[in-house]
Amino acid sequence: MELKLFIEAEIVLGEVQDLGNRRIVRVMGGKFWSAELNGTILEGGGDWQNIRPDGVVDIDTRYTLKTDDGALIYLTNQGLRDGGYMRTFSRFEANDARYAWLNKRLFVSDGAKVDGVVKHSFYEVK
Repeated sequence: MELKLFIEAEIVLGEVQDLGNRRIVRVMGGKFWSAELNGTILEGGGDWQNIRPDGVVDIDTRYTLKTDDGALIYLTNQGLRDGGYMRTFSRFEANDARYAWLNKRLFVSDGAKVDGVVKHSFYEVK
């Protein structure tokens, strides 16, 4: 599945002890598409980041997806960004029976941020 996010300026909380700098990036929306499901990313998600002293960013993102047929799906990603490239492990949660299969699977993703737009590609772990 491909996912494209539009993000807004971050909130910088500053240095957290010796762990690095904490910031929060607000998700403004986006799109997702695959052979199984397509739709939009709702505004209001976010990316809670910690920028480590070595420059690597710990990422913890949470979004709500709305499929073209009206189902809501919660998506979480945890992982690392080093330079412009991201690698995460991902979980989807759906209460709609049509998408219950997502609740039983794990995914990994790779992604990149280009000109303020984040794009992820998700792959099921089998």
